[in-house]
Amino acid sequence: RALQPEQKPKYLNTPESPVFRKRESFYGFPWALEPMRRNRRVVICEGYFDAIALHRAGVSEALATCGTALTAEHAIQLRRRTERVVLLFDGDAAGQKAMERALSVLLPEGLRVDAVSLPGGLDPDEYLAAHGAQPLCALIDAALDAIDVVMRRALAAGWSTPAQKADAV
Repeated sequence: RALQPEQKPKYLNTPESPVFRKRESFYGFPWALEPMRRNRRVVICEGYFDAIALHRAGVSEALATCGTALTAEHAIQLRRRTERVVLLFDGDAAGQKAMERALSVLLPEGLRVDAVSLPGGLDPDEYLAAHGAQPLCALIDAALDAIDVVMRRALAAGWSTPAQKADAV
């Protein structure tokens, strides 16, 4: 991971190989299996540091994708182990778009998908540093149905007519 803001790329991932395929892999998977079973959910975040932060906060069922968006292969692995997925992506516009894209992968697998919208464009690691573990865990526990989150965001975009609102939703 880049340590300075001007360093590029932000993350430099291991190349794919016969034993490592990003589209099938989660960071933290071995450590999250038992907590996923016990808590009957998985919390998906975007980055390795976010997953580490969530584990520090006591959210031991947290996983991160390995430098890729969620894929059908990821969804199949999750469905084998849980029914509920909580998406905790970055609070910025890119994170929210990624959350919307994740729905098209997770919902066809029959998973129940909830989402957390972090305020101020923060990522989970930043939110934990600024507010602490208890408020972060409270946000995760209060996650809303992801489709509701997407619809509320679309409706809050300032559409004025019923037709515009319907189109947005």
